[in-house]
Amino acid sequence: MNVEDAVSELAPSGTLRAGINLSNFLLVSDRHSSGAPIGVAPDMAREIADRL
Repeated sequence: MNVEDAVSELAPSGTLRAGINLSNFLLVSDRHSSGAPIGVAPDMAREIADRL
């Protein structure tokens, strides 16, 4: 699968939406003062979005 195919599958509207389980303390450890989640899952979602 090339990048264009991945983008059309994962973000057909041009915006990647990621669902994150905020109750899993192993993947989401805290929140910034802005309310944004901190941890592995949010970091992975941001990295995928940046690469697409």
